[in-house]
Amino acid sequence: MQFRTAAALANGNLVFALYLIGWGAPSLTILAIEISLAVSATWSTWYALGRIRFPGFAMIRFLAKRQVSPARA
Repeated sequence: MQFRTAAALANGNLVFALYLIGWGAPSLTILAIEISLAVSATWSTWYALGRIRFPGFAMIRFLAKRQVSPARA
């Protein structure tokens, strides 16, 4: 739960920073759009990571399921 929240907040902040760098904030309307997009990115990241049971071990589980092929001589 803490990993998911930290990752979602980091992603939201990254999205907001990239929008500020790319567009700036020339008006309150654009700033509101950037904030809403950053909040949406935070929520969707939090939801997407909630669908994974063990996000830290997803790659380990993937590698464990692969068939190991014998080495060729």
